[in-house]
Amino acid sequence: MSDDLVPEAQQLSPRLQWLERHGLVVTQARSGTYYCRLDDENFATGETAEAACANFCDKTRLPHWTQENP
Repeated sequence: MSDDLVPEAQQLSPRLQWLERHGLVVTQARSGTYYCRLDDENFATGETAEAACANFCDKTRLPHWTQENP
């Protein structure tokens, strides 16, 4: 079998790698508010997905993905 037929693994962006590494999920509510959450008790909101992640980091003292991946 030729190696050309094996699909390449998809490379995640640094931001998506950070979310996955910490088990975080970003969702958008019907109201338009974004949530960055670990679970029902550990979450933060924001007007954008990035703001929600930044607010989560401020709240939990988790290093932001730009601090972990300069």
